[in-house]
Amino acid sequence: MNYPTRILSLGLASVLATACGHPDSTSAASADPRAAAAQAIAAAHAAASSAITNAAILDVCALISLADAESVLGTSAKLAEHAKNDKHASHCQYDVVDQSRGFNSLMIEIHNDENVAEATSGMAMHRQMYASDAAGNVYNYAALSGVGDEAFLATNKVPEAVLAQMPDMLQDQQMLFFIKGARDGNLITSYSGKPRSSDNLKALAQKLARHF
Repeated sequence: MNYPTRILSLGLASVLATACGHPDSTSAASADPRAAAAQAIAAAHAAASSAITNAAILDVCALISLADAESVLGTSAKLAEHAKNDKHASHCQYDVVDQSRGFNSLMIEIHNDENVAEATSGMAMHRQMYASDAAGNVYNYAALSGVGDEAFLATNKVPEAVLAQMPDMLQDQQMLFFIKGARDGNLITSYSGKPRSSDNLKALAQKLARHF
């Protein structure tokens, strides 16, 4: 008779029976499919949050070319500022080469937020800041579609009388804010002269959002 083999088999069976037939409360909780699913969901959320928080900040100057900036500014430009080493943000500024007719620049900044909720909350604060009623009716405010998850454009309101009398002396701004996932971005162009189309600024924001 093969006693050693039989004893080993009985021993394994006993261990399995104990583990499966008489679990303690901790084992029972982990064996519950609903508890297991809840744990898996919590782990997935934690992993996603960690990935967002630790995501490398994008270098905005590497994403927006000089030609892109010139399409917005309407003339020859140069890189004026480049900040890419901040843990949470990247900043880029282009100025026109010829400033004889006034200051003309494009500033672009992107941020890593802690999570989607923080990005959404920040967007709500910007919206409140620039929406016409909240901002004392000094900005033209327009929600935009097709740029990230949410976007809006704010431009200075210029009185018609001032525009007619001093069109070349006006200092105007176009400010575009958007979010996508847990990142947010803003593009601000400041220029002298008559109001200009914002189409190229919107196209540039769409290009930037595609990298998020």
